[in-house]
Amino acid sequence: ERAADGDPIAREVVDAAVEAIAEAALDVAALLDPEVVVLGGGIASVPEVFDRVDALLRSTLPFPPRLVPSALEGAAVLHGAVALGLDLARKTLGSTTGRPSRSRHRSLELVS
Repeated sequence: ERAADGDPIAREVVDAAVEAIAEAALDVAALLDPEVVVLGGGIASVPEVFDRVDALLRSTLPFPPRLVPSALEGAAVLHGAVALGLDLARKTLGSTTGRPSRSRHRSLELVS
């Protein structure tokens, strides 16, 4: 709101946020070539930021992904925490030792 009202410091903050988000989205898009990139959190609800990131993707990539706002809006962290808690509870309750069982998901390990 302050940036929209002309506050120069707020304008710099918005510009830096757009640049950082666009750079991350460009890196992901260039590496993984997704069809869709989902922007979450409060930043996705700021039309200027969303539109500028979308414009940078479209002007930089030959086949840009579609940029969409998250349906979870600001509750993504809460949903993730609940999902992790439920996963841990299922593993613990299903274990005979009382310790959490090992996850069936494997982490990606990059070796140089």
